[in-house]
Amino acid sequence: MDEQTSVNDWWEPCRQRELAALMARTTAILTDLDRDIESAETARELKRLRAEREYVRARPDWMPSRGKARLPSLRKIAGYWAAAGLRADGDISVPSCFGCGWVPPYSETDSVSVRWRKASRYLDRAHLVDRAEGGLDQVQNLIPLCWTWCHRIMPPYGTGQGGDALRWVLDGCPASVPAER
Repeated sequence: MDEQTSVNDWWEPCRQRELAALMARTTAILTDLDRDIESAETARELKRLRAEREYVRARPDWMPSRGKARLPSLRKIAGYWAAAGLRADGDISVPSCFGCGWVPPYSETDSVSVRWRKASRYLDRAHLVDRAEGGLDQVQNLIPLCWTWCHRIMPPYGTGQGGDALRWVLDGCPASVPAER
């Protein structure tokens, strides 16, 4: 990423796209509820559906349930960040922690896919904006970090703090990394 480019300038459009997608999902849910209300067969079902619709309308911060996390692969995440310019060399053939730069053990004879698959024993797919705070499970909100150190000490970041989280990663792990892993 270019020094001139502000991390927040990059992060804000991603956040806006995420919010637009959530609003579209909420609108679709409300439309479905209206249709279900029209076809409700019992008074009890009608009452439940109306209560659910009012709950959704009354809470602007309400978000649809996302269900179980379905995270992209470490290689796909690394490829996204290499294309975005986070990796100076753009090379993702050798897996590494994006925080401290630690390289997990691998064999030169392994293909790139196998290297990344083996690296999943040592690297986590860390959320920049915590999932519990509304962070999505997409490549622009995930980053490979070593689970033994960087992911453990990364502070939690909430909605609107994605730029700060990315800056924390770009600056490297602020604490010294222990020699033994």
